[in-house]
Amino acid sequence: MPNKHQYFAEIIESSLWDCTAQSWQFNQAPAYGSLLVIEDQATKYFGLVCQISTGSLDAVRLPIAYQKTEQELQQDLPQIFEFLKTTFTCLLVGYQAQKNSIASQIIYTAPEIPPKIHMFVRAATELEWELFFNSYQFLHLLFSRANQMNNQIDELLLAVFQRVKTRLDLANKLDEFTELFALLVGRDYQRLRLFFGRLELILK
Repeated sequence: MPNKHQYFAEIIESSLWDCTAQSWQFNQAPAYGSLLVIEDQATKYFGLVCQISTGSLDAVRLPIAYQKTEQELQQDLPQIFEFLKTTFTCLLVGYQAQKNSIASQIIYTAPEIPPKIHMFVRAATELEWELFFNSYQFLHLLFSRANQMNNQIDELLLAVFQRVKTRLDLANKLDEFTELFALLVGRDYQRLRLFFGRLELILK
């Protein structure tokens, strides 16, 4: 398992389809659409960040407006930051079995068991980004959770491509994505036209 310092959050709620984690520092949140890894010695789970929120740890101590900048608050009222927490939700979009520190191929289905509570979370490495996006089969899992995502699949995918484009050369794989996305969307031609128009702007 990688060095503990690579992790920044841990799981506080988990299911076969998604999990929620709490950042160890309230001001340390992953980017929307980023690829994260949740792992132990047996399994490596891959998740795409689909929701982020910051609020109070204490239901009684709710944040209020002070009319001060963050710097002023840090100086005058530093204690208020002790009651803040940041949580985020990841859609589980694949996993690998790990045995003797050797990972198997990525399986783009729901895992056999969900991530355990208190498992650590880290950002995916460059190699893991490359391995994961070698296939777009994770799209099936996203579309199966359309209702849970309030039909925000398109927004999430555009954010994912925003993160991916700085890491990978997508030119050779874009046709595969286009074909699979269109197949899953069906005959909603207006949606397809709008989505691919926005995607083109992101990838320029």
